[in-house]
Amino acid sequence: APECTDFDCVFHGTATGNRRADDSCECICDAGYTGPQCRSIIGDCLAPLHRNIPNSALSTCEEGSRPTMVCTARCAEMYYPVPATLDCQGTQLVPDKFRC
Repeated sequence: APECTDFDCVFHGTATGNRRADDSCECICDAGYTGPQCRSIIGDCLAPLHRNIPNSALSTCEEGSRPTMVCTARCAEMYYPVPATLDCQGTQLVPDKFRC
């Protein structure tokens, strides 16, 4: 296999020169990026407020009050969230809230 370069880390990381078991290149991601090839931006989002979502759990995201990648929506018992997950894009959750 060819040598791993920063191109393999989408220029958001540095190639270690090692390969994983699946033959993908190992990367050390730059600040603010994560994932196997450093493709994912680490966000800084705020979980939706419990008082703004009827029947939500007190802690609205499984990941806590400052999700960085995704907010897994949480509802009170006997309710389920729509949509089930919100994506953290920069500082904005997309969509910005869910229903229970």
